Amino acid sequence: MRKILLTLFISFLFVAGISALSFCSQQDNPESRVSSLLQVAQDYIEGISQSTAGNEEGIENLVEEYEVIVQDIEDSIEETTSDEGLLRAIEAVSSGTARHLEVLEGLLDKVPEKARSAIEHAIEVSQRGREKALSRLQEVLLKRERERERIREEEQLQEQEQLQEQEQLQLQEQEQEQERFLGEFEKPEHPGSTHSGRSNNRRDRK
Repeated sequence: MRKILLTLFISFLFVAGISALSFCSQQDNPESRVSSLLQVAQDYIEGISQSTAGNEEGIENLVEEYEVIVQDIEDSIEETTSDEGLLRAIEAVSSGTARHLEVLEGLLDKVPEKARSAIEHAIEVSQRGREKALSRLQEVLLKRERERERIREEEQLQEQEQLQEQEQLQLQEQEQEQERFLGEFEKPEHPGSTHSGRSNNRRDRK
């Protein structure tokens, strides 16, 4: 009876998973798609957890479906263009796969020997998804650091250009001031003043 119920439960998961995948594929926002796919992956993990009693085939099928979901999650992360959205998606994948690993590792000692390889494979799949998400996170952080460095360099260059412009303006003002000073110093006396001086000299001689 238990095996029949588990078979029905697994069948339900497959149908629900197909419907969820169809819904996820219709979402334009990769970040939202990641969130929905993580929920589907969690459902499969719960299905694996409840299929531990003598249902090796059911576990293997669920693990295969879980691997497909994890691959879809990885693809959706790669499609995320917004840095903020990508960071949120990666954070969700990191925490989600951490929960998956905790459940799967706890099942290793509970499942029949024949099902251990399937559980171990599910653990590898979950670890791979987590590592890829964290690797993508490092790429984003490195990209952001490079962008901040580029902005700092541009700001420093602008400051240097502004200082050079100010120095040139000051130099031009100094040159103009010198020209005005020299122009006033070399300016000839008014002709009338010279003529008046000569007339006075003539009267003095008389």
